[in-house]
Formats: sequence, structure tokens, C-alpha cells
Amino acid sequence: MKTVKRFFALILTLSVFLSLAALPASARAAKSGAKYRTYTCIGDSIAAGVTLPGYVSKAHKEDEVTWPVIPGSFPAYVRDGVGATKVYMIAKPGYRTVEMRRVLDPSFKGDAVEIRHLPKNSNGKVDEAALKKLRSGYRTAIRSSDLITIELGPNDIGQPILGIIRTIRTGEEDAAYIQGCLQAFSVCGITFRQNFGWLLNYIHKLNPNAKVVVTGIYNPVYNWALDTPVRMEYGRLLDGVIDLFNNYLKYESPYRSYYTYVDMNGVETLMFKETLFTTKFDAHPTPKGHREMARRILAALRD
Repeated sequence: MKTVKRFFALILTLSVFLSLAALPASARAAKSGAKYRTYTCIGDSIAAGVTLPGYVSKAHKEDEVTWPVIPGSFPAYVRDGVGATKVYMIAKPGYRTVEMRRVLDPSFKGDAVEIRHLPKNSNGKVDEAALKKLRSGYRTAIRSSDLITIELGPNDIGQPILGIIRTIRTGEEDAAYIQGCLQAFSVCGITFRQNFGWLLNYIHKLNPNAKVVVTGIYNPVYNWALDTPVRMEYGRLLDGVIDLFNNYLKYESPYRSYYTYVDMNGVETLMFKETLFTTKFDAHPTPKGHREMARRILAALRD
């Protein structure tokens, strides 16, 4: 009789084990008690899910503290992968390290480019009251989170250039704005280091127990090439600039012990199969690219 009982106990144990093993990773995390219950995603349009089917730009306002998590975006996969039950999305299109610090640091003056992506008052200036509201909301998110991911940097390079192109293309010749964009681009490497360093230190002081993951910057056209007698991989010309940013995050930051760095080189983007001679220029990840970003983040969290 005891042998029979032991046999059925073994069968029951195996069946429970197999049923748990069959659950998706996110479900297992939720069942077993997730390590990261509150997740804050800091970032720009990549994290915000721009170009994914669920993203609607007019549904998001610059003075909103947190935005929805877009299905199919890497934050959505990370949320599900760690079993987080609360997510603060403070990832907003156009954000550079400048805009993020401008919101969080009341003593920081910003630059001429910030006006395009921060709340504006009736005079067309940055709305300081709206910034105060954002600052309070962002601080609450950071302070209450178990997990924080930071995806910032591409716009530090791109937004000043896009500002100049946009101004010229629309015929709105604003000499002061163009000059401001040129200035912002010329010092973007320096300001990126200063602002990212400030942000990392700020987060650590506000919430030293949070797990912080910093994603590297990818080259959206790394595979562009011309198959001439001597293959010309012109897409790799961007690597030098991007490496300056990534090397700081990976090796040189004085706050390196505060976070885990995750390399994002080779992520598939909407320009992945395009060439210099096409008209489609969109550096955002494809759905596959978002899945890959999440896979690398979740792998880093398991290590």
C-alpha cells in the first residue's frame, strides 16, 4: 500500500512539474512571485513603440507623465518576461538625454532643440509648470521601481540634424534655431556623457536598490553596402560615432557599477533591407528587432 502511495505521489509531483514547465516564461514569473514587480522604462521613440501597429502619435501628449505600453514593443516583452504588474512608461518620442535631464533637474538650462519635444505654454516657451508635474511623476516612478531600463542616446545624434533638415524643408528659416541645432550637434558627444552620467547618479541616489539596465545604441544601417569589385560597406561609416557613445556606457562611465549594459548592435530596423538610394528612412526596430532587444535584456537579467 505504501508503495502505491509513493507511486501516485511521484506521478503527482511530475505532473505539477511538467505543467509549470509548459507555462510561458512570463506566466512562470507571475506564478512564482516576480522579482521585478514594478518596471519603469526610460527612453525615446524606440521604447515608446513608434511605427508599431498599436502606436497612435496623437493619443500621446507631451505633458502626460506616463504613456501606454505598446504591444510588440520591447518594454511589453520585458514586462511580461519579468512578470511586472505595474509599468511606468516615461519613454517619449524625440527625447534626448537633454530633455530627460531638463525634466528631472530644475537647475539645468537645456538648449534650443528641446522646445520641439517638451510641453509648451501659450508663448511658445517651455511650460515650467508642466515640467514640474512631469518631474514629480518621473521621481515617483523611479523611486518605486524594482527594475528600470534606460534607452537614450540616438536622438542626441539625430535630433539636431533632423531639426536642421525639417526647418529647411518646410521653408521656415529660423536662423537662431538652426544655429542652436548646429551647436547641439557639435557638442552632442560631450553633453551625452554629462547628461547620462547625471541621470545614472540621480537614479542611484533616488533608488539605490533598483536593478538598472542600460541599452546600447545600434547602427540602423550597419548592413548597407555596395557590391562593387571592392565591397563598400558604407553603412558602417556611422560606427565611429555610435562607438563613442557605446564605449562610454560600456567602459568609461564613472557610474558603471550602478547598471548592467546590454549591447544592441545588429538589431533589425525598418532600414535593414533598404539602401542609400531608397526613400524609406526609418531607424526604428522592426517587430523582430523589438523581440531581439527584449531577449537580450531578459538574458542579462537572468545572468
